[in-house]
Amino acid sequence: MLKAGKPIVLIYAFFMLFGGIMAYRKVHSWESLAAGIVSAILLLIGYSLLGANPRKGYTISLATAACLVLVFIERCVKTAGDPKSLGRNIGLAVLSLIVGVFFAVCAKSSGDIPA
Repeated sequence: MLKAGKPIVLIYAFFMLFGGIMAYRKVHSWESLAAGIVSAILLLIGYSLLGANPRKGYTISLATAACLVLVFIERCVKTAGDPKSLGRNIGLAVLSLIVGVFFAVCAKSSGDIPA
């Protein structure tokens, strides 16, 4: 499970960065761009720690995913009138939740969360 988690962190970081850049290009959303950059940096920090200290790496990645769930839920509330934006934000909240649960399992496997 731990080895499978490493590429997931990297892919998720790229996905968040790419999404922030695309949101900026499409609707000039500085908030999305900043969130994409900050979340990608935090996920890359987590990724860089996975070799030496998987527990810390997955904990940072889990915390980032948990914060993104909250961000996307807030955006769902704000965009409730626009079905396209609402659907995108719900999808990203669900994706972040799934990835966060996966990181929690990896953190537990590495000894981060007591059984």
